Amino acid sequence: MLHYTFERSCIRGFGKDLNPTFGAFFQGINRFCRWGNTTSPKTGKDFVEIVVTEQERDAFQKAGRKVATIIPNLDTYIAGIIKSQTPDAAYFTYETMTATLQEWSKKYQSIARLVSIGKSCEGREIWAMKVSDNPDLDEKEPACLITGAHHAREWISIEVPMEALKQYLEGYGKDERLTRLVNEREVWFVPMVNPDGVTFSQTESKYWRKKSPQA
Repeated sequence: MLHYTFERSCIRGFGKDLNPTFGAFFQGINRFCRWGNTTSPKTGKDFVEIVVTEQERDAFQKAGRKVATIIPNLDTYIAGIIKSQTPDAAYFTYETMTATLQEWSKKYQSIARLVSIGKSCEGREIWAMKVSDNPDLDEKEPACLITGAHHAREWISIEVPMEALKQYLEGYGKDERLTRLVNEREVWFVPMVNPDGVTFSQTESKYWRKKSPQA
């Protein structure tokens, strides 16, 4: 189960000096927002939209800024969207991704090889899976690299390479185009480039966008 320790709101702050053109406030806005923890701001002629904690919003108002709350609680808002979609759907975590890749490497061993290309700052293996008709050979074939999860909070970017990888594996020998691609290409998948950041965003602060804060 994923859990979060920060409740956040989306607010709009007003003032001409909020625009990057004026620069003064925009350059100092990190006094109110921890950029690793929040989304990049949306700006207009005289406003900036940011995701902040309750304490950050209060600091913004104490600085004399007019504030309009767009989404009072993003956790509640997102939970409502998820509830309206597939009830049992869940994003891959580092653990479920690892288990799935290990299962696929055994099930499709004739065309797939799972290797670690290194460890993260917190010691997690960074997994890569090669798909080819001769996975143990480095053949003179066109090669392709498909990666995901460079930014910690972009969980959907793990789903894309995992689903593409699944299609390659399941389609081999059944789908003519996929079979030809596997036979004539070497395709590497690294679904989670940033496992530390993803884990931190899924267990501590889902708006975290960088690598591990411990790194």
